[in-house]
Amino acid sequence: MACSCKKINRFEDAFGVPEEESILGKSGRYFNKAILFLIALGLSIVIVPCVILVAIYKIVWGKDNRIILPKFISKYME
Repeated sequence: MACSCKKINRFEDAFGVPEEESILGKSGRYFNKAILFLIALGLSIVIVPCVILVAIYKIVWGKDNRIILPKFISKYME
C-alpha cells in the first residue's frame, strides 16, 4: 500500500483549515518533552553504571564467573 503523501499534502493545502495553537498549549507540549527527556536522562545516568558495576562484580568475585543473559539476548550470542 502506497503512502500517497503528495496527494494528501495537496488535499490539505486546498481544503484544510489551518489550526492555531495557543501559547499555553505549545508551552505545555514543550514542558512535557523537557520533563520526559530529564526522566530518561536521569534513569540512564543511574541504571547504566549500576548494570556495569554488577557485571564487573559478578566477573571478579562470582563463583562461576559468568553472567546469565535473558533468553531473547542469549539466542543471538550463540
